[in-house]
Amino acid sequence: MKKSLLLLIFVLIITGCDIKEVNTNDINNNVSILLNEKINLSNRVASGYKYYLPRGMRVIDKTEYNEKLFSQGYTYYLYIDVVSYHFKKERDYEEIKEAYFSKKLNFNERKGYLEITEKKDLYFIEMMFNYAKIEVLVNKEDINKAVINASYILNSLTFNNKIIESKFAADKYDFNEENFNLFEPKRKEGNFLDYVEELDIYEEIEE
Repeated sequence: MKKSLLLLIFVLIITGCDIKEVNTNDINNNVSILLNEKINLSNRVASGYKYYLPRGMRVIDKTEYNEKLFSQGYTYYLYIDVVSYHFKKERDYEEIKEAYFSKKLNFNERKGYLEITEKKDLYFIEMMFNYAKIEVLVNKEDINKAVINASYILNSLTFNNKIIESKFAADKYDFNEENFNLFEPKRKEGNFLDYVEELDIYEEIEE
């Protein structure tokens, strides 16, 4: 009870908006409330984009448009889809009944999806929204907290058009099919960390 109350207070303080009910046991309700808000906060600036990193989270590794975040024992993988943003390409998503949770997202003219699947007693969260994606593997009791963290990051993300346009104009970057597929749901057998290792996105980091 105390944990739920503290989480509700955290949500209200960060949004700085009118008091709204957040039921921490209702994923759909949480996502609808948080993604409907217009978050103008940012405390993390990178090349071509910025976003709000919730308190208690930290960046432990990064590449050009990928970041590895850590919070309370969990590693979050953030991917920024500058290609789709630059060309204003929307992604289709088909909801599936077999998932623990599967939903199309469409808030304030920004689209995406939230898919949660069970992976050997853990739950793999994939949240794509606002031309970015977050993936994290968590215990069942921490699903809502992870979804709230992902919602704040993705909803607060804003792009620097001048920087992105200059990079595309300079033709410095090779965005191949493998990069592009990072933003599709990973509906295959196996462990998420095995998938990351397979793509060689990040080197192993020992905490």
